[in-house]
Amino acid sequence: MKLIEVKQKQTSAPAGSITAVMGPQPLHIDGNFSCGRTKITSLAGAPQHVGGSFYCSDNNITSLAGAPQHVGGGFYCNGTMITSLAGAPQQVGGNFYCERTKITSLAGAPQHVGGNFYCSDNNITSLAGAPQHVGGSFYCSDTKITSLAGAPQHVGGSFYCSDTKITSLANVHKIIKQVNGQFWAPKATNMLGLLLIRGIKAISVVGNDQLSDLLTAHIGDVYLGQQALLDAGYVEQARL
Repeated sequence: MKLIEVKQKQTSAPAGSITAVMGPQPLHIDGNFSCGRTKITSLAGAPQHVGGSFYCSDNNITSLAGAPQHVGGGFYCNGTMITSLAGAPQQVGGNFYCERTKITSLAGAPQHVGGNFYCSDNNITSLAGAPQHVGGSFYCSDTKITSLAGAPQHVGGSFYCSDTKITSLANVHKIIKQVNGQFWAPKATNMLGLLLIRGIKAISVVGNDQLSDLLTAHIGDVYLGQQALLDAGYVEQARL
């Protein structure tokens, strides 16, 4: 698939500052489009339909205004200065990367992502606005979220929420319906609901192999799982 790379165009700016913008581009690109690592500060002029993947990572952009609204492959805006996901395409066929940015919310995120969704290493405090269907894995580790409210209901791969501010997973099975992979979580209270999530293959509790093994061994059997947790002294975890 052809990759179109863009070099920034310098514009006039006040003394002591440098501004870089993208020159006008075709509205429709069949393959991949890359304007990453070009120091641009705006996506104005970007193509609006990209059949492959769109790369604008590691730039000085502060907004996704002007981003393509149709992306058949992945969308990569990680390592930028964006403060919001407003302007992002609402459906992405491949991966969506927005880690290492200045966002504090997932408002504006695409609601359907065909590949993996990465929002790790950000100062987000909530998953409100997260896509509800992720075809690959979902990564929200290394954030400041305190609960999984707003998390995707269906995840085709694994789910990562370790190294967060989560202290309880109460009713997690009512929030997340299906995970077709491994679930990585911090040690929290009310972990029993993990056993009721459809498709889950294994449960890993960071820093606690015994708890990980107990939960994994009883996936799908909440009654025996609860008893096993109680017998091992995990009273707080043996709750829905």
